[in-house]
Amino acid sequence: MVEEIRYVKQQGPFTYGQACIAMLTNQTTEQVIYDLNFDGPYTKSRLKYALDKYGIKYKPRRKRIFRDTRKDYSSFAILIVRCNNYNHMVIYKDGKYYDPEVGILSKEYSRGKIIDYIDIIG
Repeated sequence: MVEEIRYVKQQGPFTYGQACIAMLTNQTTEQVIYDLNFDGPYTKSRLKYALDKYGIKYKPRRKRIFRDTRKDYSSFAILIVRCNNYNHMVIYKDGKYYDPEVGILSKEYSRGKIIDYIDIIG
């Protein structure tokens, strides 16, 4: 169960997924890369693999956003965001967006379009 989020900045352009997992597990990005033996960009399936590996529970059905609605996800979720010409991942918890690229944001997320999410349990 994830009690608190400790912000972790991504180390390069492709370690957003590892940084999100590091925030959820209170580890470093380096440790997540080592544990999962992968330093490339995360897909949704790789994200779910990492969540399973660390025992982080999530709702089994991943939802896709087809309409422009900002709040289909729960109060604790990993958001998949389309930013210009790349995908990105951000943690949303209790009204704050933990973006491994730019920091903690408390206003509506506007850096890109939220296209998908995985609700975290706990």
